[in-house]
Amino acid sequence: MLFSEFKQTVNFKESNINSDVEIKQLVTDTRSSDFYSNALFFALKTSKRDGHQYIKDAYNKGIRNFIVEDFNAVNFSTDINFLSVDNCLNALQEIAKAKRSKFNIPVIGITGSNGKTIIKEWLSQILAKKYVIVKSPKSYNSQIGVPLSVWQIEKRHKLGVFEAGISQKGEMSKLNTIIRPNIGILSNIGSAHDGGFSDRNQKLKEKLQLFKNCEKLILREDEYASVESLKNDLGIKELISWGKSEENQYPVSFNKNTFNTTVQINGFAYAIPFSDTASLENILHVIICSLEMGMEPEGIQEGISLLSNVSMRLEVKDAENDCILIDDTYNHDEGGLKVALEYLASQYKNFNKSLIISDLKQTSLNEEAQIEFIKSALSKIKLNHQILIGDLFSNNSKSFSKDFLIYKSVDDFLKNIPNFNKEVLLIKGSRQMQFERIVKQLEKQLHGTRLEINFSNITHNLDYFRTQLKANTKLMVMVKAFAYGAGSREIANLLQFSQVDYLGVAYANEGVDLRKQGLNLPIFVMNPASESLALCFEYNLEPEIFSFKSLEVYSKEAALHDKKTPVHINIDTGMNRLGFDLTDISRLSKIIKSEKIQVASIFSHLSSSDDLKEKEFTLSQIQKFNKAYDEFCKETSSRPIKHILNSAGIVNYPEHQYDMVRLGVGLYGVNNAKLASNPLLPIGRLISEISQIKAIAPNESIGYSRKGNLPNGGKIATIPMGYADGFSRIFSNGKGRVYVNGKLAPVIGNVCMDMFMIDISNVEAEEGDEVVIFGEKPTVTDLAEWSDTIPYEILTNISERVKRVYIND
Repeated sequence: MLFSEFKQTVNFKESNINSDVEIKQLVTDTRSSDFYSNALFFALKTSKRDGHQYIKDAYNKGIRNFIVEDFNAVNFSTDINFLSVDNCLNALQEIAKAKRSKFNIPVIGITGSNGKTIIKEWLSQILAKKYVIVKSPKSYNSQIGVPLSVWQIEKRHKLGVFEAGISQKGEMSKLNTIIRPNIGILSNIGSAHDGGFSDRNQKLKEKLQLFKNCEKLILREDEYASVESLKNDLGIKELISWGKSEENQYPVSFNKNTFNTTVQINGFAYAIPFSDTASLENILHVIICSLEMGMEPEGIQEGISLLSNVSMRLEVKDAENDCILIDDTYNHDEGGLKVALEYLASQYKNFNKSLIISDLKQTSLNEEAQIEFIKSALSKIKLNHQILIGDLFSNNSKSFSKDFLIYKSVDDFLKNIPNFNKEVLLIKGSRQMQFERIVKQLEKQLHGTRLEINFSNITHNLDYFRTQLKANTKLMVMVKAFAYGAGSREIANLLQFSQVDYLGVAYANEGVDLRKQGLNLPIFVMNPASESLALCFEYNLEPEIFSFKSLEVYSKEAALHDKKTPVHINIDTGMNRLGFDLTDISRLSKIIKSEKIQVASIFSHLSSSDDLKEKEFTLSQIQKFNKAYDEFCKETSSRPIKHILNSAGIVNYPEHQYDMVRLGVGLYGVNNAKLASNPLLPIGRLISEISQIKAIAPNESIGYSRKGNLPNGGKIATIPMGYADGFSRIFSNGKGRVYVNGKLAPVIGNVCMDMFMIDISNVEAEEGDEVVIFGEKPTVTDLAEWSDTIPYEILTNISERVKRVYIND
């Protein structure tokens, strides 16, 4: 669409068209480096940030087309096109609607609480044999993500598959007018985003708005009765239900074992490569929709055989030789490659970056077009190694410069692996190419226990706390203690990408490590030892000053380095740990003023912000802090940043945000503010596997000191994790439990240094089965309660020898 066409599409107040261009890309975030010269930037205003602040950044990155709410924000240049509108989000959605109206292709819309992205990806992979498909990249299903997804439609596409998600009333009707689905899929309706609705029934009604005027809606039999009563009001022509009852259009029957399932539908037995309930629900939606789209059962089965119950998300892992591995080996099309390259470009700024890529298996592009697309996409990012694997590349090697390394197959690559060292490796390929073999070869080999950290959930938690803040309140996020066990390098990079204002660490060496990893945010050191103060000057770290002794040491170190680094003054208002007393303020102020020390902030710690029974004491702390701050400012004629609130304080005492807040354990999904409706998501799962299963005779002892015993005999499983990994010995003898194949299994006997045993006498399990130490069930809080401690201790006790895997939706 031409930029000038948008004048007929949106209601605008002011306009300027310097040079009419065809718009090919819509941009809402300038952190991406993958911009076309004819991109259009929307200066969106959200609860977290104002897009007008990034107009100059967008301009500097080559964008010359803008939709804004304040036309004065673009007056710095005359070589631009812009429209000024009342609401940029509405304009984005209207433009996507206009684009959608130009195409008369079938579109599948998917919504629900769980499984949307998985259904979309699996369905697209199977239907790609019959249709040229456009689909939502990753989980682009929001008020912003849906229009960006729909904008991708081109003339070559013959089918659209888009997902839609909402968190509150009134949102889905807007998405319906953008997607305009012909066929709908209603996935599982669970508890996600319950807080935005009065009850589950209201949430269902809101989600059903996506399917207004649909020809067909595919759903489980459990939802049929509720939806049937609304069918006519929504203009849905036909409900297509599946389930065990013969009354369904698609009756299904299951034959499950531990790893596989056979599903009978209309006389055809589908072999499914997994058996968990969630994956089976998702694949049944996929099978039935594929049948409705004209696929033959044999073709569907062929597609299913290439599926796996994998996450379909970018996974970040440690690799050998200090490398970082970004594993995106599930599917491979144009949209997925763009998203993966955008992530690679935006993260790990100071690292060399390399790419290992297969040819595009899920595309309608011919060989020549594929080659040109890939060369163009890779030209936008500086790469240390550009490795191409597959027949497309080996048969057309003359099309590529000598900068590319080309291999005919994965086997060829594994025989001649280049020397990777201290770089980020993006591995992007399709299931057919078996790129998971490359991942397995390159990733650091540790034992079977791993901590999976979900970047999307961390971002969700960060965004929740940002919504609690006033527009000008700065945000410091704590990444001390290995980022509460989650991995400081990866979490700090995510936070820098998310544009927080400060990072907080406990010790100077933690800050040094972050600087060496390329982090350039201000870093606050909360407990700098005297001997490590020199590091603060060398690496531009900002130390806490909590006593006259620490101030004296700082002054001496500053003289040695002939410079001063900003400091943060800690006032003790009742924690009785570190900090200046109120009676010290006058003397402290005189020293600060006479030595011309730059004070970045003055702060204090609340001891009980999470306990509203201690509200009177907390308010007395705040009152003392205000008094100390005011006196300091008066004495020094300065106004440093003022902060006292931690995670719980942000929620329980929002009126005392001042200039900055410190977000700690709340980022990591712990609801220590004790909110009745918990808005935070768990950020990860600690999982292991069963190493061995043994049959135990009655009264046979188990483990060290013969503490374990099964009076009636039974079965035990050994798990390769122990107290050296962070699974405390306190969980011995039934005090701890883990989740195996849908059931909680108690620990039996004493926890050992490197392993522990569980009683699986009543659990169907096999060697190699997954064991959940904590996640959705049991939770970190459950483990804390069983061991009479707090979630902080559970998280920070996880040993660094446990492999961390980072997942990005």
